Amino acid sequence: MTKMLKFLKQNIWLIGVLLGVVSWFFDAFVDYLFFSHDPLVETLLFPSPSEIWMRSLNLFILVVFGLIVQFGWNRQNKIQEDLRLSQEQGRQCLNQFRAILDGTSQHTGENFFSSMVKHLASTLNVHYAFIGN
Repeated sequence: MTKMLKFLKQNIWLIGVLLGVVSWFFDAFVDYLFFSHDPLVETLLFPSPSEIWMRSLNLFILVVFGLIVQFGWNRQNKIQEDLRLSQEQGRQCLNQFRAILDGTSQHTGENFFSSMVKHLASTLNVHYAFIGN
């Protein structure tokens, strides 16, 4: 059941198709009960051209609505993933700056810049670093 719900959440337009099919048959059943003098099978499976048009329009509207919702969900998921990655990268940068600051905070003068280069290289995991003006 959870796999089906996950599948439908990822393909919400299918719900539009399913609702369109249900709408098709519900509309045919209402026609049979209140308006048509034809047998139920004929009303359900062999509607008039105008009925086909109206039922197809309902189906089309539901599928398009499902596609729009699916596009919105996919866009929202992508934005959330990008935001999560951006926050993670921001935390990594902040941790790297803290490591450099912690390593250089007790040094002053010439020792400050050499200590900064050393801690910058070790924090960024590189062999060479250069600070210039």
